[in-house]
Amino acid sequence: MLPSADLKPVLSDEWFNLGPKRASWIQITKRAHSLGFDFELINDTYCDWLPEPKESRLCICKKGSIWGQLPKIFGVRSSLEDQNEYFRYFHEERGQFVVTYLSLNFPEDYHGEAVYPWGISWVRKQTTEGFAHGFISMLPNGCVPHNPFDLFKQFLDHLHQEWNKSCLRLTDRVEELRRDQVKYKGVSHELIDCLAQASQSRAHLSKCLHSHIEGINDIINTNTSFDLEEKSRLATDMGVIEKRLMSKLSHSEQSLRELLQIELAWVSRNESASVKRLSWLTVSNIPLNLCVLITFNWTVRFPAADVCLESLWDER
Repeated sequence: MLPSADLKPVLSDEWFNLGPKRASWIQITKRAHSLGFDFELINDTYCDWLPEPKESRLCICKKGSIWGQLPKIFGVRSSLEDQNEYFRYFHEERGQFVVTYLSLNFPEDYHGEAVYPWGISWVRKQTTEGFAHGFISMLPNGCVPHNPFDLFKQFLDHLHQEWNKSCLRLTDRVEELRRDQVKYKGVSHELIDCLAQASQSRAHLSKCLHSHIEGINDIINTNTSFDLEEKSRLATDMGVIEKRLMSKLSHSEQSLRELLQIELAWVSRNESASVKRLSWLTVSNIPLNLCVLITFNWTVRFPAADVCLESLWDER
């Protein structure tokens, strides 16, 4: 590649499509002294993410299954600092070697489609000739970061986009249920269950969002890869993202509550109408029932009883 090559417009999938088969890794190395880039496709679990001193290397991971194994590949000695179903993070400093790993996950949508974990990581090694920086990513762009702050900014931008997609899917589902409610007007036997399922999905998203926000804010405040100015800028960006996403989830929650109240009102109205119809049918048939009671011959014959009665009469 030429020294002036711009990697920002290049998507990760475009890099992967350059090979004859789908590789596991893309390795892009920015050579020292702005002498251009080296590119390599790697079809293996392991990727050499540390370049030579004064160089920067971006390793883009394609497979979520490999991404989940990175802590083991890194040889993490301590347990993950913050780990749950939606957020995993660790940061270790071993002498001249520093490694940070961040992995996120989202809950299944209402179709039951799982989302594979993704995230970013960076390693730094100090040598007598200078620092070597390695960046590891599952982000969709192929731009080699200048530093951990640059990578984390890219990560926050992509995270915001992914959350917007999740919120949009939930909003579309709510509108779909609203149309069904107007169509069936309380006679659907499945709509209440669908509303409950959508509310459960929103609750999972809310739990996931709180997990992401809490974990990321902790990284911003404690990770030694960022200076004070970078921490301040990242905290500001994260505050804006949090406010927007919380507003969207709150709006969806309110919409689902309104739909549930309307649906219960429809069902109650239909049941009340059914009771009235049943009462009308019962009252309208009372004269007929009385006529049957009056005209019906209620004599019941018990032959054995007749014999006993006749015997008693004869004895008298």
